[in-house]
Amino acid sequence: MAGTKGNVRQTHASQSNGKDLWLTYLRSGGTIRELRGLSSDQMEAIYHLGFSHFSIGHYIEALKVFRYLALLDHHSPRYYLGIGLALHHLHQDAAAIPALNYAEKLDSKDPRPSICMTECFIRLKNRKLAVKALGNAAKILKVSKGWDEERKQARQLKHYLIEPSGRK
Repeated sequence: MAGTKGNVRQTHASQSNGKDLWLTYLRSGGTIRELRGLSSDQMEAIYHLGFSHFSIGHYIEALKVFRYLALLDHHSPRYYLGIGLALHHLHQDAAAIPALNYAEKLDSKDPRPSICMTECFIRLKNRKLAVKALGNAAKILKVSKGWDEERKQARQLKHYLIEPSGRK
């Protein structure tokens, strides 16, 4: 019996030590993608699958792919943007906001997360946060070139939120 207790303690200690190593690796910026040895081309192929599902309106399937990608590499804003957009299209706006917020933090030069958050807050009937999210998008668009579709979308959202005739 004494030998069994020692083995159990040793197994528990090695599991605990393994968990600590794993957490240290992730805290230092490591990813599961790196541990699994997945190349950029492989990640891009998986992303393309999710984007294809999204493009044809298969949002549940797209969401699964984007969540898998985010698990593999938690440093890529487009995976979280994909999660947020898929959830938004599934009318799960409250669930979309944290993913969009994280995407915005990872890439502060992309207005799409803020624009989508604006739409989510509108659907959730939170005008104050919708205006704030739209303000973030406006700041990004002010200092960025391109983003023509997003500029148009932001103007429409502003009209809806700010202009008296835009509100219903």
